[in-house]
Amino acid sequence: MSVIRPAALSAILCALNAFAAPFELGKSASLFYALETVSAQQTENILISSAGDTLNVKFPAGFSLSSDQRYVRIDLVNGQFAAALPAAGLAASADYTSLLSAGGAVGDNFAIVQVSAAVPKGPETPLVLPLTSIQIDSPAQPLTFVYTLFDSASSAVNKGLYLYRAQAELLHLQSGLSEAFAQGFEHRVGFGTDFVKFSSTFRSPAVFSLGDSDGDKASLAKFRADLLIQPNARKVSDSSIISDFRDLLSNVNSKAPSALLQGDFSAGNLHLNAADNCGGASHELSVQDGAREAKVSLDNLISFPVLCMDVSENRERIVRSEYRLNLGLGADAAYFGRVRYDGARVDLPYISGFGEYRQRITLVNHTGYNVRYITEFFAEQAVQGNFEPGSLSQGVIPAKSALKLDATDLVSIASGVPTRVSARILLDALPEDVSASVQIVAVRSGQPPMTNVLQILSN
Repeated sequence: MSVIRPAALSAILCALNAFAAPFELGKSASLFYALETVSAQQTENILISSAGDTLNVKFPAGFSLSSDQRYVRIDLVNGQFAAALPAAGLAASADYTSLLSAGGAVGDNFAIVQVSAAVPKGPETPLVLPLTSIQIDSPAQPLTFVYTLFDSASSAVNKGLYLYRAQAELLHLQSGLSEAFAQGFEHRVGFGTDFVKFSSTFRSPAVFSLGDSDGDKASLAKFRADLLIQPNARKVSDSSIISDFRDLLSNVNSKAPSALLQGDFSAGNLHLNAADNCGGASHELSVQDGAREAKVSLDNLISFPVLCMDVSENRERIVRSEYRLNLGLGADAAYFGRVRYDGARVDLPYISGFGEYRQRITLVNHTGYNVRYITEFFAEQAVQGNFEPGSLSQGVIPAKSALKLDATDLVSIASGVPTRVSARILLDALPEDVSASVQIVAVRSGQPPMTNVLQILSN
């Protein structure tokens, strides 16, 4: 005797769950079919099929059944039968007998079925119309199913007085693609690790999971292919629920490197990983020196959905960066994780080395402990490589003290180039714990100093 292994049993159950129970008139939600699964050549008369019982429609008789003949009429609004109904019209049942008496052929949009019960049955008696396929005339409109019970054949044919009527939207078509596809997280680096390691969010015995960092590795983001599929979207070919968004990309080569990951790749090993904890198989990103983007295929994003950064061998300061992922499918790029610095910052758009100016920066520490600071410099092209950080470009602001820095303490600029750079001072403190100002004096002008208070921002 063969044994069904758990993995095989799971696959069987998934296959069975891909198809719904019969559609219950008045209870079930409209069946949703993805337009992307329709052939590009089809703009009308779209064929929808079912490999299960998804299209079968179940409805209560609505009126008592007896040995007297009653007549069920089914009307399809915006649709036609794509396969002929069986001779009985309705699904076989021990509660009643039925006979297709009109319509129900391929191309018809109605069917009349004669029904009777040898033993009287109440109005709740379920009737089932078996449908393996159906044709919808215009995808812009839903297909509505109308059930009516008549007391005579002539009333059923002429749509006269009826005993009971119910109708509902059976199915509709719309785009199966969603614009959401990413889950991003923020990680911090700071003075505690000299900006070469992450601030750990993982604490033993907790489990390193998606969005965590242990200091050396950080799980920055995850590509969520499941979010790209609108809930309960189905294929028109067999009515199965779509579980792979590539089924919605009939004209896209998922093996081609069409997606674009954007951000800074200069520090650490940035790669895609198969596991939420960055411990699985990895896919290395191909990046040219100095480039701020990497191309990747949709197939690789599915196999390796987690963006990880490994700084275990890192000796350089990790660069602040926000990462974004563009799938190349027409939607905007999505936030795909960020690395930021702990603490506060103050920006100096202009530091001058001009000999006729004297520039002084004052940093005030309002706390009862020393506050460390470091300075980053930014220069226009002509000045790049022609300046050197000064002896006080990093240091400590003593507790409850003010530190005065001349521009020359922060940076020295070579002669022959514009005597200006911009800077950002990073502070190991909360924004409310420090303050800053800059003062400029034109030496020979006789004018009083100009002082500006600088805004302290969260970094």
